[in-house]
Amino acid sequence: TDASVTGRIAHGSDGEQAVFTKRFNDAEMAVKTQFLVAEALFEMAKDHRKLKQEDLAKKEIQQGKRALEEALRDYPNTTLLAQGEFLLANLSEELDDLNDAITRYSAVISRWPDSEFSARSQFKIALCQEKRGNMDEASESFVKVIYLYPDNELAADATLRLGNYYYRQKQYLISSKVFGQFQRQHPEHAMAAKSLFMAAQSNMKAFEMQLIDERQAAATIEMFDTIIKQYADAKDVRPYAFYWKGDLSAKLKDFKGAYQSFKKLTWEYPESKEAKMARGRLTDVAFERMEADEN
Repeated sequence: TDASVTGRIAHGSDGEQAVFTKRFNDAEMAVKTQFLVAEALFEMAKDHRKLKQEDLAKKEIQQGKRALEEALRDYPNTTLLAQGEFLLANLSEELDDLNDAITRYSAVISRWPDSEFSARSQFKIALCQEKRGNMDEASESFVKVIYLYPDNELAADATLRLGNYYYRQKQYLISSKVFGQFQRQHPEHAMAAKSLFMAAQSNMKAFEMQLIDERQAAATIEMFDTIIKQYADAKDVRPYAFYWKGDLSAKLKDFKGAYQSFKKLTWEYPESKEAKMARGRLTDVAFERMEADEN
């Protein structure tokens, strides 16, 4: 059946509709406002990506990119040009247009080499190359960050990524050097203990592959000792340092040192997975007499 609704419509007075445009007397303020709009859209896009709303996120990133492009087009002499180009590169990266992103980041480096965005652009180029799977190119870009911007905080991040790259490539002698140098240069860094542990692990891998001799492997014990003594709060690393110090000591026939390391592990971190492994190792024949003498 058909349904209908009847009623009266109240007519109002005629009106006019006009497009509203905010005009700024200060060009820098206009550009900053557009930057804020773009950054707000970018943050919204990140939230929508977390909610798996990829289409909406991509639309917001594109809107932010248009806002930036319009600002740089309308105010080509702005002092914020380097920042704008960097943000455009960042948005291209988020849209997975990595070629355009790398081109834009490279332009920032060449046109504004002394700006705060130069080091960030070089680091971002390396990340884009990682995303493309060009690890050799990425490693070269990380090296540039380290040597061209040694005082920038990104140099530390680049060093760690470079160390991980060489470790994954099984170039353990190089990864040991990179990780060890990082800890020596940044002993207070949040990743210092983890970096030194990775240097020690690299040495152990090199020893297994017969790339270093027993004397060089023994020096790795000192790395584990440094972690244990200097980084008492590094609870995510110290149990591993105790265990692998014991393991390496046993391989080098220093059974007393191995026993002591395993025992300290069971005392300091009794609930850890490594302590459980250490208790299993302590049942080895090589440690039976030491266990008996202690009891």
